[in-house]
Parts: sequence; C-alpha cells; structure tokens
Amino acid sequence: MRPDDYLRRLEGPSGADLARDVVDDLVVPESAFFRYRDHFLGLDRMWVERPEKPRWNVLSAGCAGGEEPYTVAIVAAARFGDAAPRRVDVRAVDVSPRRLAHARAGMYGAWALRDVAATDRARWFRREAGGWTVRPELRALVKFEERNLAAETAAAWPDGAFDAIFCRNVLMYLTPEIARAATARFERALAPGGVLFLGHAETLRGLSEAFEAVPCGDGFVYRRRADAASSAGASEAAATVDAGPAWIEAIAAATRRVCAAAGAGSAAPAPPAAAAGPHRNARARRALVINLLRAERFAEAAEALGSAENDPGDAALRAAVLAQAGRFAEAEVACRALLAAGRRTTTAHYVLALCREAAGDDADARRHLAAAAEGDAAFALPPLRRGLAARREGDRETARRELRRAGALLACERPRRLALFGGAFGREALAALCRSEASALGGEE
Repeated sequence: MRPDDYLRRLEGPSGADLARDVVDDLVVPESAFFRYRDHFLGLDRMWVERPEKPRWNVLSAGCAGGEEPYTVAIVAAARFGDAAPRRVDVRAVDVSPRRLAHARAGMYGAWALRDVAATDRARWFRREAGGWTVRPELRALVKFEERNLAAETAAAWPDGAFDAIFCRNVLMYLTPEIARAATARFERALAPGGVLFLGHAETLRGLSEAFEAVPCGDGFVYRRRADAASSAGASEAAATVDAGPAWIEAIAAATRRVCAAAGAGSAAPAPPAAAAGPHRNARARRALVINLLRAERFAEAAEALGSAENDPGDAALRAAVLAQAGRFAEAEVACRALLAAGRRTTTAHYVLALCREAAGDDADARRHLAAAAEGDAAFALPPLRRGLAARREGDRETARRELRRAGALLACERPRRLALFGGAFGREALAALCRSEASALGGEE
C-alpha cells in the first residue's frame, strides 16, 4: 500500500481503529517491577518525611504493562498496610489499549519480576499457570485509563492534583514541541513541591524552567518549584527555548549507561570465574558490569569494577559507569588519567564531553567531542551530538552539516558499537532522526 493510500485510510471512517492498531504496534513495551529502584525508595521517603499528610496522589504516565504503577502500589501497601487504600491513590494512563488490557489483567512472567525478591513475590503475587498475578488488594489500588499524552486537554490535568508523577522513558519519544507541552501539563498538575520522576536517560533541559533537580539515590529527580505557579498557566505551546530535539539528547545518558566502548571488549558470556584464567576473569567481570549497566544498577556496576587501576579497559568502563551514575567529578578524574597515559583516548574524550555538558561547560564539551571524532573518524555519535549542540545555539549551518555527517556514518557504523553507544535507538532510528532534523533546518540537500 502506498503512503498516500494509507494516510487516506487513517483519515477515513475506520481511521480511529486503524490508528489504535498502529499505536499498539509502535509503543515500547519494555518495563519491569522496581525498575530504577531508587525512585521508589525516594517516593517512600517522601511518605515517611510527611506523616501528617492524609492522602498521596500518584500518576504513572505511560504505564505500559502496569509494572510501574503496581510497584507504587506495593510500596504503598508495605508502608501503610491496610490503610493504603485511604492513604494513596494511584492513577495509571497509557495510549495503548493492548498494554492497558495486559496491565488490568495483572499477570507477569519471570522477566518482569527479575528484580523482585522471592519473599516479595510470595507476598505480593499469586503463582499461577503461565506466570505471576498481582494480588487483588494491590490491583484495587490502581486505576487505569486510556490517555494520549500528546493530545491532552487542559481539563484532564487539574491544578495541583498530584504529589508525584512518574513519566519515565516517554518524553524521549516525543517531538520537542509535544514534550514541552506535556511537561507544562505536568507542572500544572503537580502540587508545589511535587516530584516528577523521569527515566535516567531523560532531561528537562530546554523543556521547562519550573523544576529543580534534587538527588535521589544514584541519580536525581525533578521537584516542582514552589514559585512555579506563575508559569503553570502559560500556553503549552509557547515555549521560546529552541533546545533542538531534546528527546534525542537522551542518547547522551543512555550511552553513559551502556558505554563499554573499546574497554568493554566482547559482551559474550565468559566461563565461570573459578575455571577461568586472569584474562577470562577480566572478560567475565566486564560482561557482568555491562549487564548491570543494562539493568541500570549503576552502584553495583561501579562496585563490580573496583578501582580499575591496573587495566585501561576497566578504567575506561569505570569512567563510563561513574558518569552514568551522575558521579561526574570522579568520571572526569578517571578520564584524565586515561588521557595522561595515552590510553582509550576516544572513549575518554567522549565521556569527558558528557561530563562537561552536565557541568554546563558547552565549550569544553565541544572540544572533547572534536577530539573523540578525531580519534576515530568513523564514530557516529560525536557529530550527532555536535549537531544537536549547534542547533541549540542557533548555528543552523553547522548543525545541518554535522547531522548529515552523522547520518552518513551511521550507515556504516559497526553493529556492536551501535549497541554500546546508541542507547535504545537502532541504526535506522538514529539515521531517520538525523535526516529529519537536518531537513527541518532547511538548506540544500
């Protein structure tokens, strides 16, 4: 079917049903119970620190298969016991009817429960043929609703209705304009001092000035400023900061999560440590660290690597782990030691660029990106990041040139390096983004 014919079908009488099928096919279903465990510890800490508050309202926006809101329900039941239904209201919304049906059923396989201890499985789930089912008292705590965050009306977001909003790994898939509008709705719907939980690969940079970052375990969350009320009623489409494709900037943090680079070697399974020699032990350790990074267990990954003083491969990997965990000062020290020794310089410069961006030193970040690109001219991520930075700064010509260069390099980029540095984005997705963003900047093809 030609694209024009398909678009006509979408606009026709059966278009709504067809669009729902498309949504079900396109949404990313990956989730897990207690994903980003520090977030749930932080939520529980909020409850402990304000025992006088009679009721807490929590929203899970983009709830996928329900793992996230049910985890909130577990934390609430563990904290408040039989009083949980009176103390905590959990709302969960998603655009996919298929995923919502799965969430309401409340049955999950072992992979979704991979971070749930056996004792907690027995406490909060019932073992049934084909999986584990959330217990009825927990399911009663969560109310599910079909809702499109990209096409929301103001009436659906009452002022100050929520004390906490979870919207993790959703904004990165939205265009900058829609992400800014969604963030404005979050701002309005959060009570002053309310907390917005984003994915570790996401940022509000260029989306909103109404939040402040506060520490939460190995990372941070966003708290609505007490004085944000004056901007909450502003037009959701009136943001004036041209931050470029903010959601693609999630690649920066995603690469910190899986940034094994040259030091990671192969991620193939290694023999058991007891039967392996020192070199195989090193490979097994690195494979373990990479798996911990993919599971977003940053503190454990850093601990597994230890000091990494003797092996430059381990040192490069440790620098990436530290940056992903938000320990940028330590990551910089590790990278500069690598550069002083003339080892893993491409990885060191790239991670340093991430660190300097986090510190707001865009000029030094550009310098390190240039050095990373010079160290390996086939590396696609430095020009991609340079293109995004140039667009933020209004340098359309440089942005267009770097994005096109990144797109060309992506066509030949090695699959292993794409897996390590591309975060959740594959070759075609990254290349399509480069093309669309370069095209949006105009100029000659």
